Amino acid sequence: MHALKVLEVAKNLMMSCQEISKTINFKTFHLNHYYQYLYYLLYLSLIYHEFRQIILDYIK
Repeated sequence: MHALKVLEVAKNLMMSCQEISKTINFKTFHLNHYYQYLYYLLYLSLIYHEFRQIILDYIK
């Protein structure tokens, strides 16, 4: 059960990374790159929180 959940999160992580790489264009470095990085950090923090919760549930 836990393995399935971890796999699901890993899949979401991969999809999120693909989305992020689409939104952040490294060639065009305008003022809005700041907002794109905030968006990226928000995504990473959400993913980290999700993984942390799974690990905590698994330990219990």
